[in-house]
Amino acid sequence: MGLLEYISLIDFLATSATISTVLQFLTGLLICRKYIRKKSTGDTSGLPFISGFLSCSLWLKYGLLSHEHTVIFVNIIGLW
Repeated sequence: MGLLEYISLIDFLATSATISTVLQFLTGLLICRKYIRKKSTGDTSGLPFISGFLSCSLWLKYGLLSHEHTVIFVNIIGLW
C-alpha cells in the first residue's frame, strides 16, 4: 500500500503547498542576514518585503473569512 492510499490527494497537495510556501518565506532570512552582517541595506529596495507583508495580510484575511485553516497557518508564518 502506498502513501497516497493513506493520505488523500487533497491533503497531500495542501501539505506540500504549505511546506513549499513556508520555505519560500524563509528565503528572506538569507537577505536579512546579509543586511545584518553588512550593517547596511545598500541600494537594495525594501519593496519585496513590503509587498510580501501586504500579500500575507490579504491572504490571511481571506483565510479567516473562508475558514481555510491551511491559508491561515501559512500566512501567519509569512507575517511573522
